[in-house]
Amino acid sequence: LASRSPHHLHTIHRCSFLRFPLTVFSQLTTGPMLDVIAPEDKLGLIQGLNNSAMNFGMAVAPWLFGILADTTTTNISIWTGIGVSFLAGAINAPLIWRPEMGPPPKKIPSELRPLPDEDESMVEKALAGSYIEPSVLFAINRNRAKEGKHYIVPNVTSYEEDKNNMEKLRATARSHFEFKHRIYDAALAEVSNPNSEVDKQEICDLLNKAMKGDPEVMAERTTELGQWIGDYLQDNGYAPQVNSVLIKQMILTAMPPIFQGDLTPDNIEPGLLRTRHIVGRYANNEEKRLPLRYVLGKGHHPTFWT
Repeated sequence: LASRSPHHLHTIHRCSFLRFPLTVFSQLTTGPMLDVIAPEDKLGLIQGLNNSAMNFGMAVAPWLFGILADTTTTNISIWTGIGVSFLAGAINAPLIWRPEMGPPPKKIPSELRPLPDEDESMVEKALAGSYIEPSVLFAINRNRAKEGKHYIVPNVTSYEEDKNNMEKLRATARSHFEFKHRIYDAALAEVSNPNSEVDKQEICDLLNKAMKGDPEVMAERTTELGQWIGDYLQDNGYAPQVNSVLIKQMILTAMPPIFQGDLTPDNIEPGLLRTRHIVGRYANNEEKRLPLRYVLGKGHHPTFWT
């Protein structure tokens, strides 16, 4: 090397420094790539073979390059090492475009997929935003809460999708309200019983976790529901664009606050009482409701329930 010009020596150094990251990157990426393509029950074996091969190469390569340098010249040995490194990089480069070698797909949150031992068809139906028996959905979500999982977060179908099915949607309202009323009765009986063995804090922690989920999903569903309500109001004569204050007041009257923030041992019982009262009122209204055409057909004046 001493007999070579400084320019030649600098060229060798630059190439060596350039190929070194390629060698390191190749070694660092081999393990993750093997994790992607190897069978799950053979991951340990494959990674063990990979490490053995790399350690063997690190032990033998210096000896081989030393023999090459003695047999030819040091320059040839150096340039051979540089060439092998670039060749390894070129061979691996096409893997960049393999889908399996890209970023791993985002794991679907538990609130958006069936879990083991669940009725997959029922969960998929609920996730799609379709109606299923309240008792079935309650049982699924109760089991999820017990296991520390999130409740199912259904898709919010658009108003346009529901527009022609309003009677069908409302036909199950009364039974849904009455079921919820019974559930709140049972919950109140449990949490208000001084002899109950239920730990209120534990129940609150389970429910708080179950009702939350991926923040992005929560925000998306809330926005979709708000859009549904806005489209409904616009399409049914409420003129939300000019009656926004009135509509806010109507919502506050129809849906008063239940509790603020998370459930706590202090607010769980009042929250259940308020929810029970609201749902019970809706159930009573559905029970009294008669189709307007039936009332008019009998020659009676319609009664508007308040």
